[in-house]
Amino acid sequence: FIATAIFVFLIAPVHNFIQARLALGFGDENIKKRGYLTLNPFKSFNWFGALSALLLKIGYTSHVGYKRSRFYHPTVGTLVIAFSGPVFYFLCYLVVYTIFHSLLQAGFFGVASVRMVFEDANVITYVYHSFIVTLQFLGRICFFSALCNLIPMFPFDMGDVLMLFLSPSWLKAIGNNELLISLGFLLLFFFTIGAPGGFLDSLYSDVGTPIRLIVKL
Repeated sequence: FIATAIFVFLIAPVHNFIQARLALGFGDENIKKRGYLTLNPFKSFNWFGALSALLLKIGYTSHVGYKRSRFYHPTVGTLVIAFSGPVFYFLCYLVVYTIFHSLLQAGFFGVASVRMVFEDANVITYVYHSFIVTLQFLGRICFFSALCNLIPMFPFDMGDVLMLFLSPSWLKAIGNNELLISLGFLLLFFFTIGAPGGFLDSLYSDVGTPIRLIVKL
């Protein structure tokens, strides 16, 4: 719950702020008037995205309502904003993992593994282990969110790329049914890769291990 809360109320608002700032830089000057240039977590909050982060370790935010028609370069602006989301999540993963690995290597309080049994009643040790486990889960949420937001479908970040190919009528239909689409993806992921619980963990090990080795270097 703590890791999910950090993602929803800290990481997600920064994610949306970055995208809104990019939209402003590409020419949508009304993005500030529409209230998107803010770190208010309730502006970026998405119920299904929060549930997905909690249950499946895959998070996403509410869409930043920029107008690509106002961009100096609509295609370039849309691509940059779409890619900025996964890139930001991946950078968050690297930061979290670096902190996680550094604390484990430091061996504070004699800690050797996050899987040790809490036989010691020492409060400091318990809090430290809780912090380590929270970092571990937060890192996984950021990692999986980076991967899944590369999927060129709504409600993920790369879904914005579809705006370059779909007609206005399709875009309007998608916008009017955003909640249903989010619910559909939540159920799809839960009953395919989320419920077994092993696929994402295996993916995290297979893809994340080389990355973590590079970070160590």
